[in-house]
Amino acid sequence: MVYTSEVKQYVNSRFNNVLKMCGDKEGEILYKISLCNEEEKFLMKYLYASMNLSDMASYDFEVYYEYVKHAIYLRENTPWGDKIPEDIFLNYVLHYRVNNEAIEDCRRVFYDMLYHRLENKSMYEAILEVNYWCAEKATYKSTDERTASPMTLLKCGYGRCGEESTFTVTALRSVGIPARQIYTPRWAHCDDNHAWVEVWCDGQWHYLGACEPEPVLDKGWFTSAASRAMVIHSRIFSEYFKDEDVISKNKAVTTINNIRKYANSKNFSIKVVDSKNKPISGAKVRIEILNYSEFTPIAILNTDENGTANINIGAGTIVVHLVKDNKFFYKVVNTKDLDEVVFNADDFGYTEEKMDISEIDKENTEKQKVKEQDINIIPPSDKRGISYNITDDEKSKHKKRLENCNKIREEKNTEITKNIIKEIDNIEKNQEFIKGIDNIEELNTKGNGVSYSKEYNSKVKDILLYSMGNYNEILEFLNCSYNNNKFEEAINLLMCLPKKDYIDSKANILNSHINHAIKFSGDYPKEIYFKYVICPRIYLEALTDYRGFIINYFNGSLKESFIKTPIEIWNYIKKHIIELKDFDYEELYTPPVALLKTGIGSLISKKILFVAICRSLGIPARINKTDLSIEYYDKVFIKIEDESKVITSKVIVNNANESELKYFQNWTMSVLKDGIYKTLTLNKDIQGKDKISVNIEPGYYRILTSNRLPNGSVFIKKYVFEVNNDEIKSIDITLRDAKISDMVENYDIEDLNIRDKSNNLVSLSELVKDKKSIIIWIEEGSEPTEHILNEMIERHKDFINIKCKIIFIVKDSSALKNKTLQKVYELIPSIKTYFDDFKENVDTVARRMYLDPDKLPLILIAEGSKKVEDSRKYINGIYATNGYNVGTAELIIRMI
Repeated sequence: MVYTSEVKQYVNSRFNNVLKMCGDKEGEILYKISLCNEEEKFLMKYLYASMNLSDMASYDFEVYYEYVKHAIYLRENTPWGDKIPEDIFLNYVLHYRVNNEAIEDCRRVFYDMLYHRLENKSMYEAILEVNYWCAEKATYKSTDERTASPMTLLKCGYGRCGEESTFTVTALRSVGIPARQIYTPRWAHCDDNHAWVEVWCDGQWHYLGACEPEPVLDKGWFTSAASRAMVIHSRIFSEYFKDEDVISKNKAVTTINNIRKYANSKNFSIKVVDSKNKPISGAKVRIEILNYSEFTPIAILNTDENGTANINIGAGTIVVHLVKDNKFFYKVVNTKDLDEVVFNADDFGYTEEKMDISEIDKENTEKQKVKEQDINIIPPSDKRGISYNITDDEKSKHKKRLENCNKIREEKNTEITKNIIKEIDNIEKNQEFIKGIDNIEELNTKGNGVSYSKEYNSKVKDILLYSMGNYNEILEFLNCSYNNNKFEEAINLLMCLPKKDYIDSKANILNSHINHAIKFSGDYPKEIYFKYVICPRIYLEALTDYRGFIINYFNGSLKESFIKTPIEIWNYIKKHIIELKDFDYEELYTPPVALLKTGIGSLISKKILFVAICRSLGIPARINKTDLSIEYYDKVFIKIEDESKVITSKVIVNNANESELKYFQNWTMSVLKDGIYKTLTLNKDIQGKDKISVNIEPGYYRILTSNRLPNGSVFIKKYVFEVNNDEIKSIDITLRDAKISDMVENYDIEDLNIRDKSNNLVSLSELVKDKKSIIIWIEEGSEPTEHILNEMIERHKDFINIKCKIIFIVKDSSALKNKTLQKVYELIPSIKTYFDDFKENVDTVARRMYLDPDKLPLILIAEGSKKVEDSRKYINGIYATNGYNVGTAELIIRMI
């Protein structure tokens, strides 16, 4: 392929300068590039010219070379290869990175599994086929935030949406189809986020749900949800691209705004001036929305020489938080009503004292010096999704294909599970192995620890079953440790790992950590030794073998000084490891060995290195999850950044509500640092009329309570206060109440069919017609369903008297044998019963009403039906809820 002078100039201007940051690898890279042919040379240089620091340090030349060879092959051997524009090909076919996954030589593996299914297909048809293949291999399952690699998903068969989309993009790029991950950093209308995929097809970008195939492109359950987003992102891992709406960029990654494709949006301007109307450049502009009860940034901008920052954004409520020289100011803005907001930099302060706090009440507020403010957050309005011209025959074929995808995936998982069970049976037959489990001394650990005794046997089973396609690595590790009399260490190491580590950990790496750490086993209590010395997991980094290298890297006297005074480790790191933020992709972490070799890395990578050095030298250490501070253990954990400071202050948080307040659901606490509120990871729920105590450092703090309404709006109460040294401050917090009228919405739900007792298809729109109706998908016998049924029994007279239809939907007639359900029918005889398989219809209604389709019962209040301009029938959904919610029956009665 002939590349333009424009991209050649980009590569030439970047490559040599970037290469100098590769440390000891520079000479090796230059030599190996010299052995490549001309196109390979250029593409290798392109990758290195755009590469972030972590990838430079973490992976060898050969890994990237495989991506280059495969991309060239695809360009020459796919029907669409020569039709792809240069910048699209380089960024979305050639490039190895999708998100923050581990990089592996995987493209040819995926290609070999896929290419034969794409013969004689158009590019459009090939994209749909790839997604069906992805659904055969992986499905959704909630996991932690560390991104598993595509090869890991191929082995374990599941992942969260960020992993499914990384997997699907990899599959598409493997067959030469340009693809990228698209995501909302946070939804505006609910406490969650989501990621999906865009593909370039015949000159245009289209979207699809990852591992969620549809018979057409630009269709997914998230279509309506995306229409309510404020910002939608994608990433490009280079600065060579065309015609994109850039939010932010550095030398390693560019964040693109894709909102215009999905939602009604507008150009919104933020301007910062001083009292003389002189523009202020370089102010950091944080565009924040309320999600998980915290204000979280969805975009971070900087004002230009005109004092202005611009962004395309949806029509809803945001918080514009500005920071300049550690001073800050913020304003709550509804972008639906405004095109521009102007700030006066003279109003910026180090605290919130200059803020316009509209409501400061309660008699004890002045005494406690707590500022309170009510804030209403209104997300963008709902927009009905696109109507698709899919015939009944196409729907039927698609349904059969989905069933086949599920069958293939489940059969594979069943086969893996059978193999694991066989191995477990072999273990149980090995009495010596069992003895090695049962004779381990019980550890009485508290808090986050686990009590270890004869439960080891079942723990081994659980670990192996969870590891799925990686079970051989775990089994090899256990067998090796047993044969070397290190079985106790092996089990306890595994128990200290997050579950996700079971699906991609390597036996040799785990063994190395035990071999290098076992000499410290008698130095500390076992719960400290296992969790903070021998455990290889530090943060969200890839697990690597670093202990031997670290031990040999430092001379004896330096190691002795580290052991004697652990703060010297951090002083060494600060002196020898530099940060180059302009070349950093903050979602990646450079492994300890690579960081020591290159001497360049991010702040969090440096913290990981500190803990790695400590543990390698037998010093218990950790990254504190609450505030990401680094700590070492000396009878207690000591913060390394400020050893002399002893925390003597605390906040007592009193829940004034009758109901529980859940952390990261309806309350959070954050600390003001450098002009930004940073949320503390407390994970402390507060029971109704109860209180908790939090030990904190002196400073300024903010508590948010949030009441998320069914229509997506949020009623917030904000509390701002200062905590002094040696102070115990008591704060009363509460949720704001909502009226029924605040909860009602009007969502058009496309009509659906259910079956009557004679197995005839019945249209739901015909059942509800112009009346209010309560429709409940019943999962008989389950706790949440039993709860709502018992509430209906208790309030049966009210349900008899309300003027509306009550429709129960069950899977089949066997459900009618349920005793609780029979009692409801007896007391409320007007209830009508219909049947459904709980697949497509439940998913459609739940997604359209912005609920989780996996939680039953699903309760919908509908108010009539209607036809719209496309002659399709729609049901008007005004309220929905699902799962376990106390007081649902009373709320339904009030709403009707």
